[in-house]
Amino acid sequence: DALGARYVATGHYARIADRDGQPAIAPALAVGKDQSYVLFRLPSAWLNRIRFPVGDLESKQSVREIAGRFGLEVHDKPDSQDICFVPGGDYASLLEARGSRALQAGAIVDSSGRILGQHDGYGRFTIGQRRGTKVAVGRPAYVIDIDPHSATVTLGAREELLADGLTADDANWQVTVPSSFEAMVKIRYNHRGAPATVTLTGDDTFAVRFHHPLEAVTPGQAAVVYSDG
Repeated sequence: DALGARYVATGHYARIADRDGQPAIAPALAVGKDQSYVLFRLPSAWLNRIRFPVGDLESKQSVREIAGRFGLEVHDKPDSQDICFVPGGDYASLLEARGSRALQAGAIVDSSGRILGQHDGYGRFTIGQRRGTKVAVGRPAYVIDIDPHSATVTLGAREELLADGLTADDANWQVTVPSSFEAMVKIRYNHRGAPATVTLTGDDTFAVRFHHPLEAVTPGQAAVVYSDG
């Protein structure tokens, strides 16, 4: 606004679709490059002023070819696979600098509460993790729970990762939605999405019931709802 700009264009792989006269974020056409998941917080009032010029291109190669024709130096820059603001993907150093409590040491236990070992920071673990726990229990063991209050990490069998649903708050609906509807719900950035029934439970809260149990539903992640209806 200060610059008098009517629109803002970004390089995110996403599109804006019309939903009964209301703009909403939609997936990009490029398979495997879609970044719509990370844009869920954008307020609907902003969407008419945003442009995603690469969202309608079908591949990253198409983007590179266009950039090359315009003489942009980054046309052959290697893809980044890391978190862009974490140098070298070393998120533990970021936690140490900005949220050191997440590196509080604690116990590793099984689902019955039996102590299996110790860890050097619960922030080094994520739900569904199997490797790197440094604990041997004689069978495959996965992180099924992380309690930041006690810094306890719980390991369990793969079937203990399954969840029938989830509850979410701080909802940002970009279009008007009914009290209950069918949709695809993504629970992490690289998740393909799972069919589910979404039910509103308050002004900014909702519940999700998956059609089939889903692995590694993780507190703190965004549940992003996709619907063509």
